Amino acid sequence: MPYYAPHPKLAREEMRNRSGVLRREQTLVEKRMWHRLRAKQFYGIKFRRQHPIGPYIVDFCSPSAKLVIELDGGRHADQREYDERRTSYLKQYGFKVLRFWDNEVWHNMDGVLFKIAIELGFKPLAAKPLSLPSPHEWGEGNKVLSDPRPSPPVPPSPSPRSRGEEERSEGEGSL
Repeated sequence: MPYYAPHPKLAREEMRNRSGVLRREQTLVEKRMWHRLRAKQFYGIKFRRQHPIGPYIVDFCSPSAKLVIELDGGRHADQREYDERRTSYLKQYGFKVLRFWDNEVWHNMDGVLFKIAIELGFKPLAAKPLSLPSPHEWGEGNKVLSDPRPSPPVPPSPSPRSRGEEERSEGEGSL
């Protein structure tokens, strides 16, 4: 069902104020994504954050590329119908919507950026990194409990010898 605001000017001003609040109160995951998209540093594409489109405020948007990026946290599992209505509305205006789970952005930023680059028509040089399923590819109750990537090896720590011991051992060998 379409959204009808009581007065267009008031609705625009209210949406602009709300998007400003959302920009100031962004989540850590949104900050991390914005750090990679801001100032045309991602393939020279201009992105906006907390951008109003009609009755909705999207997380990230490139109006010139007609691309919307939504980051879905745990609450989005309960609002699937709302997300589908929102996506349908955005598609009516020619926007392509990409959705990523917060934990995918947090643990696999390279995979997320790879998907965005492909959607924008770029061919990244690196092979596609490990990727988690998008929010709408998951079934009910599926959750990632830990980072699926193997942990990097821990380098061996140096022996806990004191400086005086090192000098003595060097001096003994030179006699």
